[in-house]
Amino acid sequence: MRGKNLILPILGLAAAFWGCSTDAPSPTAPAPVGGPSPLLVVLSTTNATPAVKTCTPIQALVTLNGVNVNGAVVTFRTSWGTFQQNGSTSISVATQAGVAATSLCSDYAGPAVVNASAMVGPSFGSTTLSVTFQ
Repeated sequence: MRGKNLILPILGLAAAFWGCSTDAPSPTAPAPVGGPSPLLVVLSTTNATPAVKTCTPIQALVTLNGVNVNGAVVTFRTSWGTFQQNGSTSISVATQAGVAATSLCSDYAGPAVVNASAMVGPSFGSTTLSVTFQ
């Protein structure tokens, strides 16, 4: 008889715990901090398929909250070829009226991925552009 008296309270506690666990909300991912950056970097070229042993102009337009940024430093990096101004695979250029310009050159055929990034205060922006030397 004593065993039966203990079983009922134990079953009651088990049922209470079961009910609470199924009502508990499932964990959610934390909310992202911040949001999209107000700094925008847009890359362009007049020729995305230049001939080998030539250069193609690359321009980065940098805007902060839709306004061109003067004096922002844009770092260009390429996976193929070199920049005409310094013969390297990376170069930093300051914007004038929001525009930073460079030229990408290659002696060999192949695909280049050009990355441009800039930081203005706490805002960071970056983008890529594909160029294929033929």
